[in-house]
Amino acid sequence: MPLEVRTAGAVLLLFGQHVTRIAALPADALTTVDGHTVLILDRTPIRRPEPLALLLTRLTRQEPPGA
Repeated sequence: MPLEVRTAGAVLLLFGQHVTRIAALPADALTTVDGHTVLILDRTPIRRPEPLALLLTRLTRQEPPGA
């Protein structure tokens, strides 16, 4: 399964975010605070456990489709 599909599915299932909101997340919604990966949803920083943090980090480093 493609990385973006796995990542979107994890965010959908864990946080109940609509697919349109997940697709609109900017790359800077993922950041590092005190050495921990944090996803910012609606201005709320949420610390991510390693499995999801790894997926999100890999996705932000992936080249966009058609690049």
